[in-house]
Amino acid sequence: MHTCENRYTTMSQQINKQHNPDIEANLTPQLDLELHDGLLQTSYKGLQMVSMAAAVVYLLLAVAHQFFLPPPASWIMTALAATTSIVSLLLSRITKARPALNRLSYQLWIFLFALFQINGLVHLYFDAQPFQTTNLILINMAVGFAVFSSRWVGGLYILTTLAWLSLAAIAPPSDQWAHFYFAYFEGLIVAILIHIVRKRSVRDHILKEIHLQEQNIQLMEARQAAETAAKAKSVFLASMSHELRTPLNSIIGYSEIIQSDLESHPEFEETCGDVHSIHSAGKHLLSVINDVLNLAKVESDQISLDIQSIRVADLIDDAVQTALPLMQKNGNQFTWNDVDESLTMRTDPIKLKQILLNLLGNAAKFTKNGQVTLKITPFLQGNQIEFRIKDSGIGIPADLQGHLFEPFWQADGSFSREYEGTGLGLAISDQFCRLLGGEILVQSQENEGATFSVYLPLTP
Repeated sequence: MHTCENRYTTMSQQINKQHNPDIEANLTPQLDLELHDGLLQTSYKGLQMVSMAAAVVYLLLAVAHQFFLPPPASWIMTALAATTSIVSLLLSRITKARPALNRLSYQLWIFLFALFQINGLVHLYFDAQPFQTTNLILINMAVGFAVFSSRWVGGLYILTTLAWLSLAAIAPPSDQWAHFYFAYFEGLIVAILIHIVRKRSVRDHILKEIHLQEQNIQLMEARQAAETAAKAKSVFLASMSHELRTPLNSIIGYSEIIQSDLESHPEFEETCGDVHSIHSAGKHLLSVINDVLNLAKVESDQISLDIQSIRVADLIDDAVQTALPLMQKNGNQFTWNDVDESLTMRTDPIKLKQILLNLLGNAAKFTKNGQVTLKITPFLQGNQIEFRIKDSGIGIPADLQGHLFEPFWQADGSFSREYEGTGLGLAISDQFCRLLGGEILVQSQENEGATFSVYLPLTP
């Protein structure tokens, strides 16, 4: 027998191939198989509950027989009821401890049902007045868990019903027998209703599982398609960025040569300015392409880390010297704190430096005639170091801060005109920070500056 998972997968595959909305009509064989297994499982659970209830009921009947039946019927019925109670209790314990026996559910039902009916038939043999109509109702309701799920249980049920009716036919007529007929058929109706409700609920549950499995497969396929498309896009960007950098480097190089030659000829001053504009635009475009290339490499898992032990002070000095011209361009005052010369950390220095330069560059760009500070705080006990970059610039509205680290996003469309950039710096910094095992946090209010905190492990 296939597992449920395999059957669900088979059914879902058929659904996808046929594209028919009527699942029940297209999957009748598989659905019937699932329905059979579902009914078998619920029948087994019902067997556990009924056997426990029967153990209690027949224990009480064993005691009652001593008071309401004359000897020797009382001795025989007490022994039979006590035996039924013990067997029912053992059956309840066994079925609960061994779920694998559910394949024998209907056979166990036949055994338990026959045991119940023997008690009733023997009781009527000794006492033709059917006082135990409640017991009959219990039997009929209990068998409702399995009566139509197996033809053998149904067949036994029909035979025992005929036996009851035969005893009632040969017994002297009385009001008790009329009450017996009513109770017996009332129990039969309840049993049929229990089975119908159970079968429909199991069928609905299986259909929901099939629908859910189909949706899961479709979602997985859509996710795989999206991941494939994203990787293809990243690979394309990486390839195109690499191809663009080669001719662009040539343009920048030749513009530098031409600019150097023209500087010695005053008559070409205007042409020299044009060449300088070409050179500046080329460098800016190269910076944009480098950012796109870095982002594409990260998204396509093509970037690698060069982890090594470095002195934090040396890296900070290098980053500060690179950032100073950016600060001076907008008239900003730049301060930073000294770092212990002995402080070291294991990281990728190129990636860390780019993170700091991206954040310092943003602080310098969005701050004019203000102040930018860089504070480095090691937390040796927590094996962590914080790089905090604070500026007094234009700040970031609270409702826009959640988008800061998205690629190609800027807080205002006008920024792309007033402030140069593509919006990739923060996205790349965030990706690099995650690769290094850290995180970036931001605190800011509009027109009150921004603070970016980079937390990285000292030893990964």
